[in-house]
Amino acid sequence: MTSLVVLGGSLNTFAFQSRGKQSFAAGLVTGGVSQGNIQIRHTPLIQVSDVSKQILIIGESGEDFPPTPPAYEDRLKTDSDFGSLSDRQIRVHVLYRFVSTLDPSGTNGVPLISSLPIEGKDPISFAFDIDQSDINGGFLQYRIVAERLQLTGGNLVVVGNITFPPTSANDPEPFVTVGVQANASQVFGTSGGRFVLPDGNPEDGETTLDIPSGLFSGPTTVTLDEIPPTSPLVPQGLTDPIRVYRLESEAPIEGAMKLSLLYPDFLYPLGQDGIVDGTNIPERNLAVVWWDGFVWRRLGGTVNTLANSISVRVSFFRMMAIVAASPLSVEDRRPLEKIITPNGDGINDNVFFSFGDLASNVKVEIFDITNHLVKTIYSANSLQWDGRDDSGKTVESGVYIYQYEVDGKTVSGVIGVAK
Repeated sequence: MTSLVVLGGSLNTFAFQSRGKQSFAAGLVTGGVSQGNIQIRHTPLIQVSDVSKQILIIGESGEDFPPTPPAYEDRLKTDSDFGSLSDRQIRVHVLYRFVSTLDPSGTNGVPLISSLPIEGKDPISFAFDIDQSDINGGFLQYRIVAERLQLTGGNLVVVGNITFPPTSANDPEPFVTVGVQANASQVFGTSGGRFVLPDGNPEDGETTLDIPSGLFSGPTTVTLDEIPPTSPLVPQGLTDPIRVYRLESEAPIEGAMKLSLLYPDFLYPLGQDGIVDGTNIPERNLAVVWWDGFVWRRLGGTVNTLANSISVRVSFFRMMAIVAASPLSVEDRRPLEKIITPNGDGINDNVFFSFGDLASNVKVEIFDITNHLVKTIYSANSLQWDGRDDSGKTVESGVYIYQYEVDGKTVSGVIGVAK
């Protein structure tokens, strides 16, 4: 992402250039004597979730920045041991508030909340975890304030300061304004692309959907929601869901997409590394399930413990959840459907195979009762059979045999087609 760097010799003079992160510096002047530069580097949040309720504001401040920014658990926080007064050269705190969608400018007088300060040596790497009880919908507005400290007569004295975003004559109290919502929509065309549902934690991954080229025939709106597990929108039969998401589109698809869903496992300050926050569930025991309109079905998934996400291939837009589940066996990947009615009404039109967690490109062959091959499906392209043959024509009513091979084991079964 191309961001903005603001540099200058005073608080009111800036120049611009591209950088990977957004930062700015300003010369500090006290009594006409320069005290050296102080800078703030921070990647602004894009959106935060009012369901998962995690907001982390991280960055660096000082005359220069550390060559390699440390991980979150190695940053200074409000409960860190700050050391002696002589070690406290930079102080950082965050001012924030949540304002209504009806008043994003905050002109209704919503008071600012000030975080506890963080103090440390120059440069300082800081991390603020916003209190979850403060988080509600609307907009988050925040500003980072960094101060240069000097030990004088046994006391710490502020000799200069700077804010992020930078102040100006036109905006003496600037804010980063971020939407607080657990959903996003985006329009995709024939070229596809990546859909991102941002959260408020820059230290883990993101919930993403990778849409391949050619999946949509024209501009199509895709919506992804994070839903509270206790919401009445969640169908019954789901035991102890960790996260619930709903993926929707204006149009059906013929093809496979890669979906990555976030789960809560953040080492500091919420829980134990390798264990899903608020549970005793190891990350490796997670799986994705989806609602087929009647029951919840397992998809499995590939867990990325660094990004705190689980990824699957999907060929449909449905409600999905992350749960604790045992791995899928070869037989578990069979379709549950016994009979399909591929008449295009959107009800019972497809057979679904559970290959979404496999890196291998599984081949599924569909035969008629004369052992004639009518359809070949590859899981990299699709996870379902819609009752059509390789020429695109809907097959005749009757009994059909499917066959696939996973881990050297061949599995077969029958599907009835009723037109």
